[in-house]
Amino acid sequence: MAQNLGINLWNHEAPNGTGSIKKAMLFLIPFIDHREKWKFAEISSFTSKETASWLSIGSLVYNDATIREAQQAHAPLQELPVDDWLILPLK
Repeated sequence: MAQNLGINLWNHEAPNGTGSIKKAMLFLIPFIDHREKWKFAEISSFTSKETASWLSIGSLVYNDATIREAQQAHAPLQELPVDDWLILPLK
């Protein structure tokens, strides 16, 4: 919806430069790969379908090798149901 209004949330950064959607994705990837153990409070369970969704979107939106490699390892598009493809943003 934001994109339709001319708002680029994908590349928006906090005024102090500390937060963005891309930085959040890069922060979470080591926990998905189990390179790091989650040391924060569990608010809710995290499903592989949710992981597949945001990794797939991130790999399309950002030209970032780390996000693309995680997407290919944990959420290859050919293994996602076709109805999940419908939520991916068009470039």
